[in-house]
Amino acid sequence: MNKHAFISHPWISLVVFMGVFFLLSVFMVLIDVYPEPKLTVTDTDTVEQKVVTVAALDQAVRTPQASARTTNAYEPTRLVIPAIGVDTQVVNPVAKDIASLDAALLTGAARYPGTARINEEGTILIFGHQSYLPVVRNPAFKALNDVQKLSVGDTITVFAGDVAAEYRVRSVELTTTDTGSIPLETQGQTLMLVTCNSLGAKEERYIVKADRILITQTTN
Repeated sequence: MNKHAFISHPWISLVVFMGVFFLLSVFMVLIDVYPEPKLTVTDTDTVEQKVVTVAALDQAVRTPQASARTTNAYEPTRLVIPAIGVDTQVVNPVAKDIASLDAALLTGAARYPGTARINEEGTILIFGHQSYLPVVRNPAFKALNDVQKLSVGDTITVFAGDVAAEYRVRSVELTTTDTGSIPLETQGQTLMLVTCNSLGAKEERYIVKADRILITQTTN
């Protein structure tokens, strides 16, 4: 088809342009360029809603009062899941703004500020990316790959220096932003992993809940 055909039939140019635009949009969705939709989180003892997303957690999850904080609690620094080959760094950002949380995800998984720490009552909420695209080379964007393949009873170990806390998977759920809030348990010591479903709809999230069964500390 020559240039005269495009001039005499401008609708052909429009069709070609729309086709290229559509393919580019699909590619951008696949590489996770568009902003993540929001996912709401609430504590079980309050009806207050709080927003949590994997790429940008931009609303505060309720932080325990200082008097309720455990003195011998530890911020997680590493997450290991043998069943699916996950071994990733965990960072503990202090600020809850979008820029700080997104920056934290560039190095691995992250613990949401204000949620429980190791050896502390409540829920440790760790979030991270998931991607299967070969063009994605930063391992941080694959920090929580395959968490949807976990089974009830699988173990997860969270480290903080020489402290290791082992958790047993209780449930693996696929949810969407339309289902409402995610309850953050305040009783017991629970671990929650949250990541996007990179092979599904942008609104979908995988949520893994696990209960602590053991904590050990090595001595030098």
